[in-house]
Amino acid sequence: MFPKLKSENVTVIYSYIDWILTIIYFNSIKRKVQGKTLNSLPKQWYPDGIASTQTIQQVAGAIGIAVMVLLLATNLQ
Repeated sequence: MFPKLKSENVTVIYSYIDWILTIIYFNSIKRKVQGKTLNSLPKQWYPDGIASTQTIQQVAGAIGIAVMVLLLATNLQ
């Protein structure tokens, strides 16, 4: 009924499942932290708080991608 899986395929499947679960877990934690952070601000500062958190997310994402590309480039040589 089910095809036999090679060990390489199983490793890839487990890696994908692990990555998906990690992203779901990280996003659930991030949402709670951002909500509590923005709720601690006075209402007149909500736009500034949202803008600053979005800016920090963009900068952190750019740094993370740069580090990942650097690591991949050095490992390929």
